[in-house]
Amino acid sequence: MEKVSVIIPYFNKVTTIHRAVKSVLDQTYTCWEIIIVDDFSEVELTMHPDWTDYPIRIVRNAVNRGPGPSRQAGMDQATGSFMAFLDADDWWGPSFLQKSLEVHQSRPDIAATWVQSQTMFKGNLTTIRQYSHIPFTTIRETILQYSRPWQTGSLVWKRAFCGSWGELSTNQDYWFEFSSSLKNNSIQQIPEVLYFVDQTTGTHRVDLVKKERSLMNQFDLFCFVHQQLRHTFSGNCRMLLLHRQIRALLKITELPAPDLIRDGWNRMEQMAPFTRLFFRQKIALELLHKLLQRTPYRIYF
Repeated sequence: MEKVSVIIPYFNKVTTIHRAVKSVLDQTYTCWEIIIVDDFSEVELTMHPDWTDYPIRIVRNAVNRGPGPSRQAGMDQATGSFMAFLDADDWWGPSFLQKSLEVHQSRPDIAATWVQSQTMFKGNLTTIRQYSHIPFTTIRETILQYSRPWQTGSLVWKRAFCGSWGELSTNQDYWFEFSSSLKNNSIQQIPEVLYFVDQTTGTHRVDLVKKERSLMNQFDLFCFVHQQLRHTFSGNCRMLLLHRQIRALLKITELPAPDLIRDGWNRMEQMAPFTRLFFRQKIALELLHKLLQRTPYRIYF
């Protein structure tokens, strides 16, 4: 059996980490290791007595770095030929790894498998992730048009095709998946709900990051995609990428931050010289955004 390295970034999730780990212990596929990366929590995470008989390690960051760099730190220490990234407040159905590895064994040409996910909210409300019923088979084209119909924890990756988590403070999942698509852009859906997301606390990584930094991260992400992947795109996807960049820049222009706005325009004009025609007018950018939303190049949210 091939080993799956399960990487769990952890930050102050004292009430849910044991549920996440138990969902791995309960897997029908038993060849795995767990690396929990304590992202400099207020109270350091220690080994639970129930974990001592299993291949579980805890490593601790010297400073708080965020979930992306924490996953990278865990991946750097992993020994498995497959990677799975489980969040500390989420959990898997018992057959998640088994079914994922069965697909990988039958499809050695793909980078990752993904399952449908269900999100839990306060008041016992639940929802299936938007667009996750569609059996998408490519990574970067799907992200461009539909954002992410999968969750980070719903995927199992061949290690050989894993990219980098980068250094952004938000949008790290996107960065990893786009960079992984440079190695292999193929993905396979498993049409079952096997990943469960706990949103009952209502907190998100983006809530902990300043709005200015979060919006710049979005723009930085699509600048990276433009530089690294644009040459691989069809004309349709190049228009979708342009739309994403315009949308990100529009959000930046709403900030009371002239230096950031000026930097955004400078970078946009370097990548797409024709945007100089807009004379850095927000109203012209809004018009272009609306026009693109009425064409086959519209993006879905």
